[in-house]
Amino acid sequence: MTAHDEPHIAAVQAATAMFDQARKAVEEAIFAAYRAEGVSRTAIADASPWTAAHVRKLVRDAGIGPDPAYARRTQTARRRAAETTTVVGRAEHEAERQATPPRSDPWYVAHLTPTQAADLATAARSNPDWIDRLQAVAEAHPEDADRAVVAHATEQRILAAADYQRVGAEPPTE
Repeated sequence: MTAHDEPHIAAVQAATAMFDQARKAVEEAIFAAYRAEGVSRTAIADASPWTAAHVRKLVRDAGIGPDPAYARRTQTARRRAAETTTVVGRAEHEAERQATPPRSDPWYVAHLTPTQAADLATAARSNPDWIDRLQAVAEAHPEDADRAVVAHATEQRILAAADYQRVGAEPPTE
């Protein structure tokens, strides 16, 4: 290295040190946000200078586990998949499916898009007096729980024409 190179090399080294400090500060901020409850993991990744995959890798390498809600959903999904992939599980699932009579939804439920059915079911479930009964209806019809909830909620007059119109669906007529 010559005397002419020294100031340039020193500047590069100083900038590298600042870069390393900034990178570490961003990583620590990401880790703190991941540890905080209620912070959207997608928002954290969007706010970072890295891709979502790289952020997830950093967090995993730091020993921070997945979001508790995500962990519960995946655990439940894996358990259900395991129950239906075993021979006994498939037989039980098939027997349960055959024991449940097919539903014939009224026209005002049958024409709903999946999104409309989900939005209406969410609106119906927001009624605290009916949440347990609507959950039982959903569990009784796992093949299309949202439509079953909407049909029951409409029959019980939990959902009104205004609810249907709010999601862009044709309301039932009396």
